[in-house]
Amino acid sequence: MPSTSKRLLTLACALAAATALPAPAAAAAEIPRPLSWIQTDTPPSETPYSFGSVEAIADDDVWAAGGGRGTALAAHWDGTAWTTTPLPAELWYIDDIRARATDDVWALGTGPGGGHVMHWNGTAWADLPVPLPDPGEYGEVYMADLEPLANGDVWATGLVNREIKDERYSSGFTLHLTGGAWTLEELPIPDGATDVEYTGLAVTRSGTVYTTGVKYVPEPGTGWSTAEPWLQRRDAAQWTDLAFPALPGDLDPGHVGGVALDRRGRGFWIAGTAWTDDGTPRPYLRHYDGRGTWIDADLELDEGLGSDLAVSTAGDVLVVANRDPFGETGDVLIHFNGFFPIHYEAPENKDLATYLTADYIPRTDRLWLVGSTRQPSGREGTGLAAWSEVPGRSW
Repeated sequence: MPSTSKRLLTLACALAAATALPAPAAAAAEIPRPLSWIQTDTPPSETPYSFGSVEAIADDDVWAAGGGRGTALAAHWDGTAWTTTPLPAELWYIDDIRARATDDVWALGTGPGGGHVMHWNGTAWADLPVPLPDPGEYGEVYMADLEPLANGDVWATGLVNREIKDERYSSGFTLHLTGGAWTLEELPIPDGATDVEYTGLAVTRSGTVYTTGVKYVPEPGTGWSTAEPWLQRRDAAQWTDLAFPALPGDLDPGHVGGVALDRRGRGFWIAGTAWTDDGTPRPYLRHYDGRGTWIDADLELDEGLGSDLAVSTAGDVLVVANRDPFGETGDVLIHFNGFFPIHYEAPENKDLATYLTADYIPRTDRLWLVGSTRQPSGREGTGLAAWSEVPGRSW
């Protein structure tokens, strides 16, 4: 089955120390405030599906992508209705979708034949020829994250899973489009680890590339592995590991989730889920300035799963937190304005709802959320998509 970029992972270790960002008391943040949500009618389907990626270009130009039961789906919102678009290859899932303009949209897909990079020219999708790792006779190639840049370059990440001496191992790779040509670079598995997984990709305005994810480190004598944060930084042609300092309060950061550039485009925000000593999940949000300093934001939520984040043009950060894996007790949105968090209610739905990912329309306070309904068993239902204005700082 294809991998997605939003997984909940366990972790049993901590790293170096971090600086905590002081936040004034905000008792009102403990009670989620209502928002005026507009829920849209997503495309009908004969099989269950979910949206796992969204790209909001304008009020009448939004993309949502994902899939289900081995069938990928890319849908477009024109301001009135959602329309599915024919895909140029057989795919299990669309792993990420990003755009530079209405007629310049990029997507990553994973299917029976491996990974795919696709481009929308305003009329149709094209499946682009790209170099991919050779997985061997029994291996697979999976795509992960994508970032098209204003200068015409495109960066993408993925995983190759190979069988080596009757054991399966996953290692990472990057694709880089520059000057009209694609370059493949396979990255070694970190020392001491057996597998890796990507969860995010961010490219600064100066061209520094960051990848975020986890590495699986075996625990001697147990047969088990723990998941540790795995961040890398690429300056020019050199990759180096980026240390992920310990979270405040001895929280274990078992899940490295969404990542997004900050307002200035020099550093990034990263969100995910940590665990307390008694096993309670708690969302976290932290900022890296690109020069070695980490700052943590207090989200004032004692329990929840941080799944993704979005950064507005003004620099506000919106964290999507799920109360539990199946959305049975509702999702909550945490809006961090640089000083303190404000909690907002996620859209209600007649079924169990999980909103996995979010995106702001540029230079507005309009936020789109996409995800899926869930049956009581936890199985996928149908895709969800809703939008609302989220009050923020002026831009």
